[in-house]
Formats: sequence, C-alpha cells, structure tokens
Amino acid sequence: MQSPKFKRLTWLLAAVGIAGCSGDDSAPVSTVTPACTDCGALAPTLYAGRGTGVWAYTNASDQPVTVPVAIGTLPGNDVTLVFSNDSGQPLSQPQSEPVSPTAAQPSPASAQVPQMAMNRVAVAYAGVSTADRIRAFNTRGFIERLERLKARKGAPPMAADTLDGGSRLPSVIDSQPGAERPWYTDDGEPRDTSLRRQTTTRDGVVVNVWLEDSAYGPGQVTDAMLDAIATIYARRDGIHDFLVDIGGPMWGPHTESDLIAPDRQPVNIVLLRLAEEGTAGYFLAANAFVNEPGTETSTSNEAVAVFLNTATLSGDRPDGMRTTIQTLVHESLHMQNFYRRPVRLGADYALADWLDEGSAVMVQDYATHILGDGYNEVRDYRLPQYLTTPMYGCSVTVWPKAGDACDGYGVWGAWGGFLNRQLGMPFFRKLLNDSTHTASEQVLDAAIRAVRPESGMVPELRRWAASVGALVPAAAVPGGYGYPARTDADYPLPAIDLQTQVATRKLPAELQGKLAPYAMAPVVRRQVKGTYRESVTVPPRTTLSVVIHDGKV
Repeated sequence: MQSPKFKRLTWLLAAVGIAGCSGDDSAPVSTVTPACTDCGALAPTLYAGRGTGVWAYTNASDQPVTVPVAIGTLPGNDVTLVFSNDSGQPLSQPQSEPVSPTAAQPSPASAQVPQMAMNRVAVAYAGVSTADRIRAFNTRGFIERLERLKARKGAPPMAADTLDGGSRLPSVIDSQPGAERPWYTDDGEPRDTSLRRQTTTRDGVVVNVWLEDSAYGPGQVTDAMLDAIATIYARRDGIHDFLVDIGGPMWGPHTESDLIAPDRQPVNIVLLRLAEEGTAGYFLAANAFVNEPGTETSTSNEAVAVFLNTATLSGDRPDGMRTTIQTLVHESLHMQNFYRRPVRLGADYALADWLDEGSAVMVQDYATHILGDGYNEVRDYRLPQYLTTPMYGCSVTVWPKAGDACDGYGVWGAWGGFLNRQLGMPFFRKLLNDSTHTASEQVLDAAIRAVRPESGMVPELRRWAASVGALVPAAAVPGGYGYPARTDADYPLPAIDLQTQVATRKLPAELQGKLAPYAMAPVVRRQVKGTYRESVTVPPRTTLSVVIHDGKV
C-alpha cells in the first residue's frame, strides 16, 4: 500500500572508540580482514591508496568485543565504520572508548535533517491507520477469517454472527462496458461506479476498469487517462504480462469454498475517491470472500481487484499518471502474492508483512521498462529518501507502522534495489515462486542462495550496509558491492552511483538506544592521513565493516 506523508527523523551521532590519526609510525595491528577481492584492501593493515577497500570483522559471540583497527597508507581519505546487526534481536549500540591524546577528533556529522516524503496512509481508523489495518488483514486477518468461517460451517446461526449492512453485488464476471455497480471501500462504504473500459490480455484474462461516477470528467479522471491505464495494464508486455511472466497468475485454482470461484475471474482496476488523498491505492484480501449478507463477509466485493485513488490523477499533478501506474504495479503484486501463497499453497505460506511489502517495492524497480520514460523508482526516489531522511538503523525485517520514525518503502527501496542489482531477475523469480519455505526470512535467504550459494540474507545485508553506509563510488566498485546495472534479458535495471547522493545524504548524529534487528548504522572519520588507528567496540552478533575509498562521504 502506498501513500506519501511528511515526517521528521532525527538521530544524534556518538563517537565509537579512538579516532583515526596520522603521523603514527608504529607498526599497525589490525583484526579486520579484507572483505573484497581485486580492490583497495590489499591486506588487513594496508590500503592501496586508491579505489575502494572493504575490511570486516564479525563478532559471532554473545559479548561485545573490542577490535583494534589499523590500516595504513591513507592519503587523506574519509573512513566509514558500518555496524550491521546480523541477528533478529535488537542490540545495544557501540559504546565510546577513551580517545587517544594524539588523535584528531572526528568531524561532527550534520544534525540538520529535512522533512522527507513518507509513503504510508495517514488516516486513522479506530486508532489504527488505514494502511496498517489493511496490511494486518492481508497478512493475518484473512487467515483468521477463513478459520472462523470453516469453524462455523454446520453450526446453528448465532446472534453474534449477524452484522448490519452489506448486500450481494452484481457479479463482475461477464460485466459489459457501461455496466453500473457499487464497490465497497476498505471501510465498507459503497460507491457507485461504471465500467468505463474493458480489454483482454494476451493470455485471455479480462481487465475491467471501473470509475466512481462522481470522479469522471474534465479536471478529474478523463477518457485519455482511462485509455492509458487499460492499455498499459493489458497490452503485450504490459503490467499483466510482466507480472504473470515472473510470478504466475493473479487468480486461479484453489480449494477454499468460502472464496470466489477459481475460474473466469477478471482483473478489476477500481478508481475511487479514497478518504485520504495521500493514499495512492490498496489491495484488500477481504474482497476474495464470497459475499454473504448479514455476516462478516457482507462487504466483500467478490472480485480480484486493486483500488486506485482518483485524487492522484485529478488536478494538475505532473506525476499523477506515473504514480498511478507505479501504484498499480505495486498493488498488483500484493494481489499476486496473496493468491500464490496463502490461497494456493495454504495459510502457513502467507508472507510476513515486511516481505509482502518489500517485494512489491522491489517490483516497482523493474517497472522502468513498462513506463518507458527513464524514471526509476529506486534511483530517483526511494534511495534518496533513505539517505536523506535518513533511515539508518531501520530493520529490513520489521515493517513500520504509521507514525514510526522508519519508513518501510524507503528502507526496502534501498535494500531491495541493492538485491535486484546484485542478483537480478533470477533471484526475484525465485523469491516470488518459492513453494518450499513458510518463514519469510527463509524465503529471502533461499532466493539469494539460489543465485549465490555461498551467500545468504546476512552476508548480503553486510555488503549492502557497507555500500550504502559509505556511499561507495560506482567507478571500479568491488564485486558484491554497490548498485551496478543489470542487463538481464527483457528486465534491465540502471546503475546507481551512490556518489550522486553525497550532497544530500544525512548522517545520524548519535547512535542512540538499540540497533534494530537486521539493521545497520554508519560512523564517519574525516580526512585521515597515514595510518587510521582505532579500537572499536563491536556489539554481539554484529559485523563491523571498515570502508575506505577515494570518493566523498
């Protein structure tokens, strides 16, 4: 689910041990080892003087470890220390060590953090945001409802089973252009709509575009907009073809009698005036239930459907159509994930919210080839959002709730964009089509190992942390680091040079509290000449990466 909102996120940065110094002629001793090949890390204590070098130390114990770091022949480079939490538990941040009397103090990082667009639903419903409520239903509520319906079969009706409101709706199957039909919003409000466009995909799936009657016309949603949406979704190599190619059908065979029929279901794109203008769209699994008036399914739309906000298209928004198409791709993947895993494979296979949302953010990265206008969601929005807010310290396996300092869309844009470029479409196909694992961490780890057998979620997290924490230059970037271009057949991805983010990247000014599970945090030492020397406290189950390059940080 997507919606922009503004939020301020401010961190303050603490010293981590003894600052780097120059002019020290004593023999360097270091416990970090090179973590790249054919790179600037020539030895545990030696930098090549140019290029990018990465050194690492992993504390696999349950106690903090003080690690001496000494790397020589620096001509005045910035040194970045990156801490990545390798575990699923929050960990205490690194503590300060006594400062050497001969050491130069590290330059203070900027604490000025601008407001940054956040992508979450702002409307609260009974104390919970619309986005959080829908996300909770899609990941847990659907399964709980299905279990309740199964338990009640054959039991006499109870007063508690009867709910007010809702009624059977005209079937979307065999609907014809011009047909009129109410659609329930996520909070059960019916809206009058008309079927404005109908087309068929290459594999024979009917695509219906419904529009709320009051949102049609000049200055609102026009015929040209409706044509564009129908065309880009259903055309050859459009959104539908792309998603089916990489992840299978949107709906099909299943064994659940409480859900809509498995065959002849059209894909419905429903454009409504949603209550909150910031809500770009949503997919709600509740619409897959058979509508039984007077029960908890009485506001099911009985349809395979995604919902888009007409406010995104109305007015003078120059990016309105692009945002709508990106949202359509994102929400369609939610719809596909829902059918492919909990419906087809079973309730135990439902993705955790962080991977369901994360995969939908990742697929937007690939939508560049569909839009055809050169825009890339990760390069042009999500990665800058992550670095500028900043979102260091945010977990990749916890999806934030509305009002939290972290924003999952920015985190997964940065992290997922890295995985896409490092591992490509073979990895993403494996991620989507896994039918072996039920735990989402295992799904992600297995997809990575399918492409890099020697790797996994944690090793890739370390390399991503080093890349994005130190803004490694694209020029001569070591293998396994950075955001290189992908040239996979049909689904290319543009390279991203992290040096383009130097001017706007904000560093946290203090590492406070605990480092979240599977999260990272960087600390920078400025303009070190000669030997960089520091004793660094590495928390339990944490990897320290030391990154030196000849770009800017």
